[in-house]
Amino acid sequence: MRRMLASRPQAFLHLTTAYAVIICLWGAFLSAYAHRNTADISVYVYVTLCVAVILPLKPWQALIIFLADLAAFIILMQLFRNPQLDVYSSIINGGITTLLCVTIAAVLYYNRGRDYLNRMTILQQNREIRNINEQLRRLVYIDNLTQAHNRRYMDEILPDLLAEALEGGEPVSILMLDFDLFKQYNDLYGHAAGDNCLTAFSRVVQNFMKGRRAHYVRYGGEEFLLFLFGMGEAEGMKAAESIRQMVADAGIVHAGTDTGTTTVSIGVRVARPGEKLTLQQFVSDADQALYVAKNAGRNRVKLFYAPGRPTQALPKEAAAP
Repeated sequence: MRRMLASRPQAFLHLTTAYAVIICLWGAFLSAYAHRNTADISVYVYVTLCVAVILPLKPWQALIIFLADLAAFIILMQLFRNPQLDVYSSIINGGITTLLCVTIAAVLYYNRGRDYLNRMTILQQNREIRNINEQLRRLVYIDNLTQAHNRRYMDEILPDLLAEALEGGEPVSILMLDFDLFKQYNDLYGHAAGDNCLTAFSRVVQNFMKGRRAHYVRYGGEEFLLFLFGMGEAEGMKAAESIRQMVADAGIVHAGTDTGTTTVSIGVRVARPGEKLTLQQFVSDADQALYVAKNAGRNRVKLFYAPGRPTQALPKEAAAP
């Protein structure tokens, strides 16, 4: 019944109306037929009251159905009339019952309508609260310029995600990305152009993230972190090289670089299952790898090697230039 009400409400209302008519006529017939031997119309009263209380009838429907039921009751009593019994008192009682049932149905209808409106109001308020909470979450955790996550998100959310991944036997590649000669870019083209450059870069990274389990953080200024879950050293280096190449291919003019376009240096630190370092320690290692990439001539990808830790061989296409 609930499934019908949800999927076909109009059909449910028609069925309810038909059911009310049938039940009322059945009660009228039983009471009228019993009137051959007794003046008791309790069956009519009980059935009509039950219909008024249980079935969701609109006031005009209740008025028509119960008046028609009363008319049928009177006609049937004339057919089964016992001359020795007082018919008129039964008719009066039936009329009072009809009036009472119409009133009950109308009151319940408006109460149900009020309850429905209250529920809809509560649902709407809940939706608005969820929307506001989502907006607040974005304000708290999202960098407004680049739409990347911010440091608060990294400090409050990512440590648990990282620990959960490592405990589950899953590596996580941590990429620290930094624009090459970004201060000179701002000096040459202005801070507004610098903001546009950061926004364009973020679009490149976010396009790369599609279909991957990744978290992108603006670490500060022109430095960004990309956490790639489920990626070991080979995959992490290959991902970093892909991003480096995508930035180079974007063709953002930068007269201060050797290539004439904006480039990015990337340091990679792979957090492996079993390592007990904190997120900040992993980030610090990625920063060291980034420092090596900068000193090696910029526009490069470098991998951090923890002392004494075995590393797997990297395919040629994943190696930094």
